Amino acid sequence: MVIPPSQQVKEDILIWIFKEILALEDNSNLYKACENDGITSMEALLCLNGTEEIDDLTYFDGTNKVKINNYDQGNIHALQHLWFNRALTLDPIARDWRNLSKEQ
Repeated sequence: MVIPPSQQVKEDILIWIFKEILALEDNSNLYKACENDGITSMEALLCLNGTEEIDDLTYFDGTNKVKINNYDQGNIHALQHLWFNRALTLDPIARDWRNLSKEQ
């Protein structure tokens, strides 16, 4: 029997990917946008649709609403591409993403 990961585990995986794979700072554009839009798991990030939903990721900087920058949009697209590519080549990324290195 496979037990689904808790929400805290999902958030920990997302943070690990941001820090270890993408090497993002704690105050990065993508961190803030995910917090603001309630994206707390890789599944939610991977399910974002094309550029429309990714373009809509925003966060508040004081009272100003800010869209994530192109660099972070590219990070999301790269993660999505890598996940789908690995799934299609029958070398899937582990649920906890620990079988993925920064180089990959």
